[in-house]
Amino acid sequence: MLIKAMTIEGLIDDVTILRSERGAVICANDVEIEFERQAEAEERFGLAKNAAEVVYGTEPLGGPNASNSMIHDLLRAIEQVAGC
Repeated sequence: MLIKAMTIEGLIDDVTILRSERGAVICANDVEIEFERQAEAEERFGLAKNAAEVVYGTEPLGGPNASNSMIHDLLRAIEQVAGC
């Protein structure tokens, strides 16, 4: 099964994930970020963590208001669209 696009409704704004030639493009808050299939795991997790701030909001200390498992769920969704 090939998923070409996905939109996740977020607390602050929607996050749209679109398949690209190198992976996926994550669109949120009028910002587009390239998510590459060959990127290191830490870099991919960092992008998912930034997207989690839009989806789940932020906590008072500035990080996403989400647990690690919630960020990993978001990462799996992005990787599914990217074809990882």
